Amino acid sequence: MTAIRAALWCGVATVFAAHAEARDVKLHLPVPASVAEDAEARASGDASAAPPILKLDGLEVGAGEGLTIEVRSTPAGAILGEAGFVGQPQKTLAPPVQKFDLVIPLNAKGSELLAGKREVDIVLHVEDSDRPPLQFDRAYFSVER
Repeated sequence: MTAIRAALWCGVATVFAAHAEARDVKLHLPVPASVAEDAEARASGDASAAPPILKLDGLEVGAGEGLTIEVRSTPAGAILGEAGFVGQPQKTLAPPVQKFDLVIPLNAKGSELLAGKREVDIVLHVEDSDRPPLQFDRAYFSVER
């Protein structure tokens, strides 16, 4: 159990209940103390506190692919942030498949969700339903400084 918690606190995403929809990925992620503190300050109205972000390291994207990823709360489904790539939707990732680090800024609802928390559940929702499921190396919360 200690090894599992250590892995979570290192920021490794745990995918659970794989797909609510074929394009959705549910994640259970730790919230670093500094992120929870800044999120709590922002949620309390302190605009000078660093805004939270979700970072996807090593996100696989097809050549010229366009997609939009929404970060949603569970179970309500409120949109906490979104980001993406400009290009064409792809049913199969066009070679060469590339890996990118994607930063997704979180909004006020994202700050409220992370405020004072140690871990949270979120859903990554991909707008293009024909795309293969998201593949990435790591997902974690941080702050923009």
